[in-house]
Amino acid sequence: MRKQKISIDEQIEKMRSVGIKFDNISENEAKDFICNNTYYFKIKAFQKNYEKNSKGKYVNLDFSYLKDFSTIDMQFRNLVLSMALNIEHSMKVKLNRDISENEKEDGYSIVNKFLNNKGNQYIVKNLYTKVCSNYAGDLIKKYCSYKYDLNSELTYTFECPFWVLIEILSFGDFINFYNFYYAQYELENPIKDILFPIKYLRNASAHNNCVLNSLKRSNHTGFSANKKVNSYVSKIKNISKNSRNKCMSIPVLHDFAALLMVYVKVVNSESVLKHTADDLQSFLDRFNRNKEYYALNNVINMAYIFLEKVIDNYNKIVYNNDSVQKP
Repeated sequence: MRKQKISIDEQIEKMRSVGIKFDNISENEAKDFICNNTYYFKIKAFQKNYEKNSKGKYVNLDFSYLKDFSTIDMQFRNLVLSMALNIEHSMKVKLNRDISENEKEDGYSIVNKFLNNKGNQYIVKNLYTKVCSNYAGDLIKKYCSYKYDLNSELTYTFECPFWVLIEILSFGDFINFYNFYYAQYELENPIKDILFPIKYLRNASAHNNCVLNSLKRSNHTGFSANKKVNSYVSKIKNISKNSRNKCMSIPVLHDFAALLMVYVKVVNSESVLKHTADDLQSFLDRFNRNKEYYALNNVINMAYIFLEKVIDNYNKIVYNNDSVQKP
């Protein structure tokens, strides 16, 4: 059944009807925030982190808590995206170096094998749809062509060196190409099984989706943790087995742990690693600014404590503390 559009005033009333209070922020202030800083569907997403009573109304939830948490979520997304871009760049640097130094590889054959591999044929077609791009269009036009076969079906061909391909692939397709190269030459690739959790978190952040809006285990009954990430977290001091089991069953916390794990593996710049440590601390400080809002919310408190501990472990790795768990 189609839902009926409701006005801003009706949106406020809808929130009030499910138990959301307006004690710290007036309804007029809330309306202004919804009109100019966010929108109803986005901010209400964070109410999923709260419990309901027997009457179906949220317990201990003020609109100010949703407003504050939406800002925390925004800072988290920006942090994730920045880190994911650094990982992608570092992976490209490594792949360029390794292929360039591989005497068995001319730079074209690996591309042809990859694009002709079963399951990858869609990539060429997808690339051709981007020929009008102001950024990658010229490269695609230079190397991509099409023709009609005997059955009058449109076919695409794409022949380019690897250094061109990695500039125009999506992050997900680049991960596949990265893994494909190391598998083809039977080379060590310790991050192979950890990259797609990063992709999922990166894409959600890049698309401006809410990412910290579903911190309850009950919302993710079908999710299972990556064995390497789980093993890494299991060796971090001060994270109990019970806490690890709970947090590793929540995708955003699991994927963020994977992000930190891969980050210290592939990013070689000491200054970038330390700058990220500062950004991570700024995020924790922002999370903790209005900690009294979440004092009675066990779900959010658990998430914060977990994030604090995995970030603390990251910081100790960056500053060369030999007593910490390194990936």
